[in-house]
Amino acid sequence: MGKLGVFAVDCDGHVFEQDWIWEKYMVGPIRELRPRTVLDNRGLKRTMLEGRLYPTPEGPGVGNFGGLDNVCSRPGGYDPHERLKDMDADGLDIHVLFPGIAMGFQGIRNVELAKAVCQAYNDWLYDFTLANPERLKGIAVVPLQDPQAAALEARRMVKKGLVGIMVGPWVGQEAKQLDHPDHYPFWAEVQELGVPVCPHAATAFNLPYPGLNWFVTNFQTHMISHSFAQMMAATSLVAGGIVERFPRLKILFCEAGCGWYPYWIDRMDEHYENMPEDQLNGLKMKPSEYFERQCWVTCEPEEEMIGVVAKLVGDDKVMMATDYPHWDMQEEKHYRRLLNREDIPRATREKVMGLNAAKLFGLSAPKQKNG
Repeated sequence: MGKLGVFAVDCDGHVFEQDWIWEKYMVGPIRELRPRTVLDNRGLKRTMLEGRLYPTPEGPGVGNFGGLDNVCSRPGGYDPHERLKDMDADGLDIHVLFPGIAMGFQGIRNVELAKAVCQAYNDWLYDFTLANPERLKGIAVVPLQDPQAAALEARRMVKKGLVGIMVGPWVGQEAKQLDHPDHYPFWAEVQELGVPVCPHAATAFNLPYPGLNWFVTNFQTHMISHSFAQMMAATSLVAGGIVERFPRLKILFCEAGCGWYPYWIDRMDEHYENMPEDQLNGLKMKPSEYFERQCWVTCEPEEEMIGVVAKLVGDDKVMMATDYPHWDMQEEKHYRRLLNREDIPRATREKVMGLNAAKLFGLSAPKQKNG
């Protein structure tokens, strides 16, 4: 247990992929198509992939205002030993690791390239966690452009010890939704693996986010990309009938805060109750019942809505995430702010800070905290 006196798990921290990863972990001729770091017309670092810059540097749908240097604000983004030092300083027991650039891989057009970069990323991430497997827990990225390949990659990495699977809110430039029948083999495999699937958005990674191209500042694009994406993912997975078809599938909605969650459940229930049966995609229960059975949501420790959301959906359904090492992640007070909040019962705070994550991901307190 960390120095805060509670079991503390960050359910959505990020790593930051450097160019050497693709050079080392990609093999064969496909490596020539690997992601590369370049300078944009303002001298800021971006990733070049398939002839496009990530994040989008300017104009409609603009991405991070500081380029890649602003995406990763700490060495712990790419050095596991530095990350473990930060975790010790912050009193954090476990970090659940999501990607950086790889968050945008579901937008890749070349299916073989998508497979290759996902495999390379996952192999590197696994090696990253070996610095302390008790405290560093990886989330695999899969090429859902090919659902069979995605299922195989999910199984490969879960068998190696990764604790969940990340997907985007939809797939490809055509925005193929997560409830499309082509994806059924993937959902069946993840259900059998018993790990959570974690929808996660990424601003300005050339995926067709609703409304994103209406705005030209990152203040606006970042605001809507994550929140709208989680609502879309929930609509596909719950209202689209995936949770009915795969009743043991576990879903963690990430990085949009928790305030949207009860609103969207309530709205979905209202539609369910007033729509004809032939519009309900085979649902046999109210959406809120599927959310209760199969879904969870992350929050950031300073959110005013945490206590309210915990009361509305259950305090076993909300878990802490900080977005480390991105620009919006605050310092040590980030964890302490939640721990010391008097508007939330102590038992609820402890659940949100780590106990809920322990149950969902199958985690236990590490025997040793040092890297």
